[in-house]
Parts: sequence; structure tokens; C-alpha cells
Amino acid sequence: MKMENFLRLHDYAAALHAADEVLRIPDLPEAGEADVRNTRLIADALKEVPPQRIEKYGDSKIVLKGTHIDVTIHGRRRDYAYDTGANYSILMASEARSLGVPLIRAGFDVGTATGQTVKGDLGIADSLTIGQAVLRHVVFLVFPDEALTFPGGFQLRGVIGFPVLEALGELQFSNGTIFIPQNPPTRTLHNLVLENLTPLVRFTYRGDTLIGRFDTGAGRTDFYEPFFQRYFANTVTAAQIDTIKSGGVGGIVEQPVYRLKKLTIRLAENSLILDSVAVRTEVPGDGSENYLYANIGLDVLRHFDEYILNFRDMAFILR
Repeated sequence: MKMENFLRLHDYAAALHAADEVLRIPDLPEAGEADVRNTRLIADALKEVPPQRIEKYGDSKIVLKGTHIDVTIHGRRRDYAYDTGANYSILMASEARSLGVPLIRAGFDVGTATGQTVKGDLGIADSLTIGQAVLRHVVFLVFPDEALTFPGGFQLRGVIGFPVLEALGELQFSNGTIFIPQNPPTRTLHNLVLENLTPLVRFTYRGDTLIGRFDTGAGRTDFYEPFFQRYFANTVTAAQIDTIKSGGVGGIVEQPVYRLKKLTIRLAENSLILDSVAVRTEVPGDGSENYLYANIGLDVLRHFDEYILNFRDMAFILR
């Protein structure tokens, strides 16, 4: 926990020291040791990098391009996906070279949605501008181009991840724009939490309070295997199971799902009906996130005129 917390605070040397403390524990479980050694590679590569910092010179109002946002890195303008579900920002290797982002060789492993493992390195952007906000020393995970190239030739050239979005303080999404106040107002609704660098929200189904990931990088909301086991496993037959294709770093994978025409949930004090819902029937990924019931995507947010993410008071507001 110390190691992950120091990483979140951008104190990489302290994270490295904490990782070494963990690795001195006798009889450390093999899987846990592998995770710590992998994280240690990141902390060691970053140990001399100053902490990320931000200066905001006024309010910002930015027109979105679908799920992309305009950014300027080292004086060069780009539009990248913004993704609260990404623990770090991401660049293709060729994009990092084009932007003049210095590369730090790290060789850490990243597990993907397809069950593959991709080797990654690190890039440090000296300056990243979003509207009237300028961030320094921004860490990017850098992957080979082929890991971010998908069937049909689509390439994910860059992603603005959670550490940058959190640093902005508050994001107000409305009518295809993001408004970023220089000084975020105080919010009294405290319904957003973090597990390391992953934002989680509560939602309610059939009167039960459940936990889901909040993920602006997902076009649709997925319900996970614990949701299926809790509500449908005893009534659904094998003939009712369908498959879907999903993609991410590492490519495309097919997954079995149970489909629902409609599903009603309550989220951030609002009730909403979701159409054509996919409920996964198998444990996602490596099973490490099997306490989550859903991945809340953009289809939920489109039910509302405005949504607000406040990372100072940890508020998720739907209007």
C-alpha cells in the first residue's frame, strides 16, 4: 500500500524504497512478489524524475472531439482519448519519438484484456497543456506501435490517463465540452473513491449497493462475472450465452456474455434504464478485479445533460 501510494503521489524514489522493503519480507507469495518486482521496475526507472505538478492560469472550456481531447505536448498539438480507467497516460513508441518525449527503458510487463503480456517503457513529457492548465513531468507508458494497432488499421496513438485528469481538480462535461474551473467549488456529495489509481463508484441494483469502476475510456457499460453469479447464474441456460468482442492494449478478444434487453440501476442519486446490456459470465482478465460488479462506461453518461468529476471532494454528479 505504501508503494502504490508513493507512486500516486509521484514520489518515485520513496516507492522504490517501499518496494525493496516488501521484497525483503520472508515467504512472500509468488504472485505478489511478481507484481511488486514489476512495479519496482517502474519506480526504479522514475526514481530521479521530479513529481508531476500543475499550474492553472484560468478557467478552461474545451470542445471535445468525441472521446478525444486537445492537448499540447512539447509545443505540438494532438487530440488523444481521455480515460479515467487508465492508471497512466499512454503513447505509441513512434508518437513519443515524434513529440520528442525522452524514453526511459524499463521493460515492465502489462497484462492485457486479451490475456497477453506486453512489454512497456516510460516517457516523460516536460510540458503538457490542456486549456489553461500546464502540467510538468508527466509520465507516459510507452508501448510498441503494434500493441496499440487494431484490426482495420486503427491506432491508439495516445491516451490521457487518470493521473493527469485527477490533477485538473474538477471536470464538468456538458454539450460536447469540458469546463475545467481554475478553482473547483466545494462539493458535498462524496461518492467517488480510489483504489490506487482506479476510480470506483457505487451503484444500486434490486436494492443492493454494488461497486463498479468509472471508465470514460469504455463506450458501453459492462457487467462482470460477480454480477452474473449473484443475479442470473441459477436461471440462465448455456443456450442463452452469447459472445462479444472487446479490445484494448494487446488486441481483440472474444468473451462469453448473457444479454439483457433492459436493466435499471441507480447511480449518483439518479435512476436510469440501460438498453442491450452485456453481462460477462467468466472472470475478467487475471481475476484480480473480481470484486467489481461493473465497468461504468459512456453510455450511462449520455442519459444526462451534464456530469461532473470532482477529485478534490471525490464527488461524481449527474444532472
